[in-house]
Amino acid sequence: MGSVLERALRKDISFYSDEQSCVTLFHFLASQHMRTKGVKVKSIEILKRDHGLDISRIWAVMSHMFATNIGMTVFLERKRRKLILVENTTNLAFITGDQPLINLRGGGGKSPTELCWYYPISPCLALILTEVQEEPAFSTASLTSTRVSDLNALIAKASHKQVFAQSPTALQPFIHQAKT
Repeated sequence: MGSVLERALRKDISFYSDEQSCVTLFHFLASQHMRTKGVKVKSIEILKRDHGLDISRIWAVMSHMFATNIGMTVFLERKRRKLILVENTTNLAFITGDQPLINLRGGGGKSPTELCWYYPISPCLALILTEVQEEPAFSTASLTSTRVSDLNALIAKASHKQVFAQSPTALQPFIHQAKT
């Protein structure tokens, strides 16, 4: 996986046209998503509430199965999804958290029916994987400080306990969330 992320950090996402690199990327991203405590807690809660299923004792195995299924589904749809690299040239840095990959179409306590992944890979670079047959909602050229602030707020909200940034200044807007 290192070589794919290293290439993205060098602003090269040409790997998206290579099948093996895409399999690696999507399995990594899905695993990143499913491995977190926040997803574990929410998934177990939703399955228990909506279907009466308690998978808490088998979560370790199920999370790998879910990640494999999600990664393969996204891989099979890759020609209908766009992967873009967004360069943040604003005065605000991207932050990340213990839930580093978020679905911009998720939230609200329900299982999402659409997928648009946002994955910050550095304070100034992020990967966006669009929903099927959709254009990205923004690009490097249209990225504003307000949008960066909104994306950072989504990362902070999705985090289970921790958010990370290059500087304390980037975390300042989220300090009140940690205290409540």
